[in-house]
Amino acid sequence: MRERVIRGSHCLAIGAFFSVLSLVLQIAIHVSQASTTAGSSLSMVNINLQALESSMQAVFGNSSVKDDLYNTTQGAPLGQSLGLRHEYRWGLYSHCAYILSPAVYGVCGNVTFAASWTPFETLREDVPPIYFVQVNEFIIDSLRDSPYLGTLSHVAFYLIFMATIATILVIPL
Repeated sequence: MRERVIRGSHCLAIGAFFSVLSLVLQIAIHVSQASTTAGSSLSMVNINLQALESSMQAVFGNSSVKDDLYNTTQGAPLGQSLGLRHEYRWGLYSHCAYILSPAVYGVCGNVTFAASWTPFETLREDVPPIYFVQVNEFIIDSLRDSPYLGTLSHVAFYLIFMATIATILVIPL
């Protein structure tokens, strides 16, 4: 029976190929997270709040929640208590909030190196003051531990960033 032997140069070529492929994917991740247009659907976390209004009406009564829970104004700033958006997306550098109907459009928060994932604070900053108590009842406990989640998201970002740098340094070898 004849054994198959892979030459060292083939192993190096395969390793170089996967290193370049890894670098291309990591660059695509960073570009998609830094850009609000290219690859904006790529995100670490998505939270969809479209059913929140109907759920609140079912629990608190139809008259307790009006049509002003959501902000449907295109380009309205985040964090001003102007109303929730239908969907929130967090990436490596920022978070974005999207209105999904009647048309899809969104606005992104401040782009920061190693942005923290703090969902409770982000949602609380957008909730109109008259709905804060009701919305607070619907936010699950695991999203309220934002300092813990923020720390983990920092660690994850720096690991991804260091992997990108290490891949760049290894390729010329």
